[in-house]
Amino acid sequence: MDGKNIQVDSAINLNFDNLVPDQHCMDNNNLYYSTRNRGRCILLDYLADVRSESTVRLLQSTFGKLNYQFECYRGWNDRQTLQLLNQGLKDESFDSLIVLILTTSCRKVIECANRTRINSHIIVNKLNGKFCKPFAGKPKVIMIQEYCNKLASDGPTIDQHHQYMIPSHADMLIYTYRGKSQLFWPTLCSTLVTKTTDSLDLVKQLTMVTKCIHQQTGIITEMFSTLIKLFRI
Repeated sequence: MDGKNIQVDSAINLNFDNLVPDQHCMDNNNLYYSTRNRGRCILLDYLADVRSESTVRLLQSTFGKLNYQFECYRGWNDRQTLQLLNQGLKDESFDSLIVLILTTSCRKVIECANRTRINSHIIVNKLNGKFCKPFAGKPKVIMIQEYCNKLASDGPTIDQHHQYMIPSHADMLIYTYRGKSQLFWPTLCSTLVTKTTDSLDLVKQLTMVTKCIHQQTGIITEMFSTLIKLFRI
């Protein structure tokens, strides 16, 4: 499958392998659609403290309303996370996958619980079609809040010497907010719930979230998408 070399303006090392599109989860009108189960939503809460308690409840309620199977894993270390990614994503009955991450760092490494870490590109690669065949060709979304003291003027960390191969059918979107503001998840959830009835695709919804968050906090949320069709939550 053909790909092209581009310089990715993202703090996460995106190192995709080629994915095989799954025609069973696509139609001919440039839109992913659900024919079986709406999707699976996995929350990896590496904070597992008072900062995230209300967020966990909010996310569970929101994605439950959106008809996603919600799973929450709090305080997991790197080995537990890798075990989930290696063995826990084999169910083919889902039409999309959303992974939510609460962490203190998600640059070259994701900070897990108990002072353990996972390289960012490992999590991304585990969700592509080579390692996660049940979700090949299906939309996969990673949403992250990095609880840090990053200033709004700080730019993303970019490896200037690495070229990333982006395949034609990556079907992935990564959305990252870097800051401690409690406004991010409520704004995101409110937009997903209220704008879903407007038939807006996810990229447009997240663009609205980015604008709102920037107006309130001065921080621009980072979004990288290789979705090849419109995805409506």
